[in-house]
Amino acid sequence: MDLTPESIRNALHLVDLHGWDGADGRALLECVRRAVVVPAVRRSGLRGPVADQAEASGWEAAWDALRRPSARTAVNPGGMVWVAVRRAVAAEGQLFRGPGPGSALGPSPSVSLDHLVASGWQPGCAPRADGEELGPAVCAVVAALVEAGWERLDAVDAIAIMADTAARARTGAPATRWRWASLRIGIPEWQVRRLAALLLGGSDWSGVLALCVAHGPGVIDDPDVRCAVGSTARRSSAGPRTWLASWGGGGSEMRIA
Repeated sequence: MDLTPESIRNALHLVDLHGWDGADGRALLECVRRAVVVPAVRRSGLRGPVADQAEASGWEAAWDALRRPSARTAVNPGGMVWVAVRRAVAAEGQLFRGPGPGSALGPSPSVSLDHLVASGWQPGCAPRADGEELGPAVCAVVAALVEAGWERLDAVDAIAIMADTAARARTGAPATRWRWASLRIGIPEWQVRRLAALLLGGSDWSGVLALCVAHGPGVIDDPDVRCAVGSTARRSSAGPRTWLASWGGGGSEMRIA
């Protein structure tokens, strides 16, 4: 089987009829183990018994996510599972390695967003909701997103995924796979697209990370910046560019694709 939303919902319907010990329940869990848990552990860089424990924790987290009533109605139940597994594996890595640059989901050589790095993001670090592994600028942005209505872990995961999938376009401008973040976490595309624009800015305007680097994390308290952050949680609001363009140029151009 695959892990499309329809396939997962169909499998969960059969699980409701026959239980997790039935053939359909076992098939779903095995598919999740192969397609989500094992790759997450491999990517973590963990080895030996620690990797085995991370796989067990990830598998348990996946099962817990699938057992929730929300898995039956979620737009992207597979994304819910992926996020749960990612967090469980990251937690095992932190227990094994302790806090600091090594407590990670593994190296992310594709991270090339200059403003993420300059603002304190540590490439390869698994950001945590308590902010301990976020730099001051990223932490300030996350706090503002939470005040605007984001779930903290969703905001951190979205930023982490966009950083992990960042690359440079042929023009040299940073590009990030915001649609991938939307798919993985189950957040609407418009919302993650606005978050990407908020973070990186455009060809003639600066994103909040560039502003934080230039002016300090306190720039988040500016009324226009607050409105830009809020626009990522309110579809009816004008997008980040409307609120941040007044800050002038100097931002990194982002490819919206």
